[in-house]
This record gives sequence, C-alpha cells and structure tokens, in this order.
Amino acid sequence: MARARSEAEVETRPDLPLKPGTRIGILGGTFDPVHAGHLRVARAAVERLALDTLLFIPALLNPLKQGEAVTAFLHRLAMLDLAVANQPGLFVSAMEGKRTPPSYTVDTVRELRQRLGARVELFLLVGMDAFQEVEGWKDSAELAQMVSLAVFPRPPYGLGDLAVVMQRAFPFYHYDIGQQAWLAAVGSGRIIPLDLPVLDLSATRIRSQVRSGVDLTGQVPSGVAQYIVAHSLYGAARP
Repeated sequence: MARARSEAEVETRPDLPLKPGTRIGILGGTFDPVHAGHLRVARAAVERLALDTLLFIPALLNPLKQGEAVTAFLHRLAMLDLAVANQPGLFVSAMEGKRTPPSYTVDTVRELRQRLGARVELFLLVGMDAFQEVEGWKDSAELAQMVSLAVFPRPPYGLGDLAVVMQRAFPFYHYDIGQQAWLAAVGSGRIIPLDLPVLDLSATRIRSQVRSGVDLTGQVPSGVAQYIVAHSLYGAARP
C-alpha cells in the first residue's frame, strides 16, 4: 500500500530535478486531490511550450484558502508522486512545504529565480478562473516580470475572457500577433494565451463523489484512487 510521505522525507527530497533544463513550467495549487485535468494540462503545456521540465508545486497553505479544511500536505504530496510516476518531464517539488505558510507564488518564483539564474525561462501555468483574481495576488506586477504567465481555459472561463482581465489588470501590455502573446510596454513581462484541451474536472466535485461512493475511473490516476481509499481520505470507506 502506498504510504504518506514523512516530514523528514520532505526536508531531504530535492526541490528540482538534477538537470531541469532551461525552459521550466510551474503548475502550483492545492491538488486536493490531483486529477486527470491537472495532468492533461501539464502534458499539453510541455508540448506546446517546449518545456524541459514541468514542476508540480503543491501549496502548504494556499493564501486564498486560509480557513478552509485542506488535506494534510504529506498526503497531497504522496498522491502527486503517484500521479507523475514514470512520466518524463514531470517533477513534484515539495519546496513550499519547507517554508513558513502561507504559500505565495511570488515567493516560490523568487526562490526559483535565485537558484536557477536569469537565463532559465520560467512559465507559470494559470487557469483562467484564477487569473480573474490576478489583482489580488501578492506582488502580481513583479511576478509578471519574473515569469511568462501561460493562461489556459478553466470552466466557466475561456480565453475570450482574457482581454477583459488584461485591460483591467495589465493596461500597459499590448497584444503582439507575431509572438501571440501580451507584452509589457516596459520590461520583459509576457502573458501567453494557451488554448489547451481542458477537462471540466474539479477537486471539490471529486471529493464529493468520493463521499458518495462514485467510481473515480478516468478522473484521477488509478494509483491516486487506490491511495484515497487506503488512507480513508475525503470520507472514503476501505473495502
């Protein structure tokens, strides 16, 4: 039976692969649990953005979900490890589990920039639903200068909603047809519309389905489904 990671294992595991490459994607979130939609976005982003590595970075405590009940970090980390096992280019980093919460994305990006240097290109994957709240992110203007923001559709929002957010939150950006991205008038800011095939899945609905005894086939990797039952997560009953 797959087990939860220990705190000692979190402290000693590497935050980055040995050879991460020079084009690195970042997909953060609570991942409670990781599901097929996350993996589909990750694989498509690796292909579309020609990424060398895609980092899954689970939040120890999402600042937008403070006060909400969240599954223990060690369980969420273990499920991510199961989900990306034997998938080249995908890597789970526990770096936010080693910091004092809450887990602000800009702090994670600062740390990655310090470790990897300025030559590495970082691409932060953001669902259109989360991008709607970009003005409320900590140091969002600085963040947009340190990474390329790759925004993908996330029901109920599509890429058609992106222009409205850009006008409101990034009025000094313009759309460049050649690069197919929004570029900052000053600096290196770039926001890329990423038309990825996205499944209409949500962790909230999956947790509810677990409590109702619904089969999760096709919604989460089989190893993750087995882990949920084995550890009685989300009200799952052991067989």
